[in-house]
Amino acid sequence: MRKFITSIEENSLEKTVLLGIGSDDDVKVWLNGELVHSHRVARGVDVNQDIVGVRLRKGENELLIKMCNQGDNRGLSSLYPASLFSRLGFKG
Repeated sequence: MRKFITSIEENSLEKTVLLGIGSDDDVKVWLNGELVHSHRVARGVDVNQDIVGVRLRKGENELLIKMCNQGDNRGLSSLYPASLFSRLGFKG
């Protein structure tokens, strides 16, 4: 099963941040149309399984997450920047 999640965030400054991502199972992350993370793995979800440095630009930033579940339950966790994920209902 595949699941896509997206968020658009307005940023006042350009800055580099760390994204902590946990997934059950495979995960891909795009920021502003650029693939910034891809991990093909069979695992249960936990916080900060993958840590990815990304550059947020000033103005609008679009985050797209694709999760592919290989079976059983599915899950996704994220940490920082919390504002990017708050609209999705995730808590960091």
